[in-house]
Amino acid sequence: MDLCNTQHTPRVPKLVRETARSMLRHYPSDYEMQRTARMAPDVFAERMDDLHKMVLRYEQETIDQDDKL
Repeated sequence: MDLCNTQHTPRVPKLVRETARSMLRHYPSDYEMQRTARMAPDVFAERMDDLHKMVLRYEQETIDQDDKL
């Protein structure tokens, strides 16, 4: 995303920007990845280290608490 933003990366050639922009269309968004992780935790469980799991658990608990408010 930074490659597409001229303010973040001012000296990147136009071709690189266009290629980055076209490639981004094929990557899932944060929302899609989080939803997939919630719906299929076993797919991601084997690849995550303990610290990453704790961070995700904390984020999910925070989201759940916000939903209750």
